[in-house]
Amino acid sequence: MREFVGVKSPLDLLIEVISTRLPVENVFKREAMMFGRIACPQLDKMVAAFEALGSSAHPLSAQLHSIATGFFSHVDYLRKHNIVFDDVSSADGPAVDFLKSDSEFASLMTVENRIAPWALEAIQNAGLDDFLDQSNITIDEDTLNKVDRVGAIFFPLVVVLQLITRKVAVQLRVLNGSDACPVFSEIVPPIPLQVPEKTVDVVNLTIDALPTPDSTVSWEQIIEFRSDPDSQNKFLELRNWMSEVGRGDLTPNEINLRLEVLINRYRAHMNLHRMKTHTGKLQTVIAAATNLLRGNLLDATSALFSYKNQRVGLLEAELTAPGREVAYIVAARERFRAGSQGSIK
Repeated sequence: MREFVGVKSPLDLLIEVISTRLPVENVFKREAMMFGRIACPQLDKMVAAFEALGSSAHPLSAQLHSIATGFFSHVDYLRKHNIVFDDVSSADGPAVDFLKSDSEFASLMTVENRIAPWALEAIQNAGLDDFLDQSNITIDEDTLNKVDRVGAIFFPLVVVLQLITRKVAVQLRVLNGSDACPVFSEIVPPIPLQVPEKTVDVVNLTIDALPTPDSTVSWEQIIEFRSDPDSQNKFLELRNWMSEVGRGDLTPNEINLRLEVLINRYRAHMNLHRMKTHTGKLQTVIAAATNLLRGNLLDATSALFSYKNQRVGLLEAELTAPGREVAYIVAARERFRAGSQGSIK
């Protein structure tokens, strides 16, 4: 089985930490429950740049420096346990030509060519011409010292970094043979790619009752959970359910019944590892088969999941593989007080 890899933008990660006051020790816990490994390109550069700010007079420097202080040891710990990696270098030589021959990567390059002039203009207007180095975002101390001007280019920056995240996912699939997909936070949802000639019907599917580790669950418990071969199988069953829903293979009754069974199995497996849980959610976008749009989901919607139909531009590879997860949005929304369910005495 191919390694299941999640690819996350360091900007998404930074926004999550600052806006939700997410403790450093909880960073990547949600993703670690689902993916074999998490790629976060330029994470090391981001952390090093925050540390380099030190006691700079910049108004955000103290907050960023505080985050970085805990990040160094935390990220190093996750690297040592083969959970996170950021050494995803750009392809070069023959690998570039091989990547360009891939239809999905070629589509991303087309999108990049469309948005590059717009993003560059915004950067130049903000006086941040040196923010880009050979069309790649480079996070360094000099960049962060200009963070007061970054607000003017926030949206272009999000779009560019999400595009890079998707390109890295394709690169890992094509060159490394991984089953890689981009992971976006709920705070910064994915920006739809504008590929009008390939606009299709999709279903934005959200599992509303996903068991999520409580903030008190230690990394040692999560690592133990990950080392159990049955853990990934339980999540693979959920992914297969998403694919079956997208293909329209299930009746409304089967959609509900199978999801309820799978969630209960997943929760029971977490309980075996003595994990306190609360209710979170997982969202994915799947290409919709015609029979699905005729009412299967409408009749099956329950407290366990929700959905909405959309028409969006998808890449060629996403069109030719109905049911394949396009992008995940992961969120840990607490419905119950910490530790109120799922604990084992």
